[in-house]
Amino acid sequence: MQRLQDGLGYRFNEPDLLRSALVHRSYANEQRKASSAGTSGRDPARQRATNERLEFLGDAVLTFVVADRLYNRYPRASEGELTRARANLVNKRTLAEVARTLELGEAVLMGKGARAEGGPRLDSILADTFEAVLGATYLDGGVAACQTVVDRCLLERVLPEGEWRSEKDAKSRLQEITQARHKVAPTYIVLSGPPAEEFFHVEALLNGSSLGAGQGASKGEAEQAAAAQALQNLQSAAL
Repeated sequence: MQRLQDGLGYRFNEPDLLRSALVHRSYANEQRKASSAGTSGRDPARQRATNERLEFLGDAVLTFVVADRLYNRYPRASEGELTRARANLVNKRTLAEVARTLELGEAVLMGKGARAEGGPRLDSILADTFEAVLGATYLDGGVAACQTVVDRCLLERVLPEGEWRSEKDAKSRLQEITQARHKVAPTYIVLSGPPAEEFFHVEALLNGSSLGAGQGASKGEAEQAAAAQALQNLQSAAL
């Protein structure tokens, strides 16, 4: 708990809020079943609730705080540019990377089955847990506390201004770069999507090699997310 709070840059007044943010539904369900079967001495009424409500709250707070920070940091950016910058930060992959930095996979309480299946390493679980932690942060310290966490953990990951301060979308910019460097356009493949999963998962490829992956509510949105990640990867490779 202390290491996690150090990573967040925020000290909780009510640590139980943070503990609640670390309870995955698989753990809560496992504890309820154990109590119902009489294998646990704990009172079922005192079982920890799932962190899903905190995740719901944290998702909304995260969107607001990131938008507020970007709006004030880049006063000349257009609405479209700010939207692209926010999308680069508020997505499952980026949030999962932040969660790994904070070692949330080690801290989250998870059922034995989910843990054995690699739950602590899944982007979706890690990202959702970070959102739950931010929801707990809001309840404990308000918007100012969430701003502290976002500034410390997330804003440093925004793409350089040259990558998003353009009226062209991510797919168009990626195609320009690959055409200029390799004389070929990238392709996109759908890895998975509804009805099997909630989002479309798409990978951007160049000559069969992966450039980046992304997800979205529609195929087009997922392709844009994959292109944005590819641009970020190309930027990192050039450093």
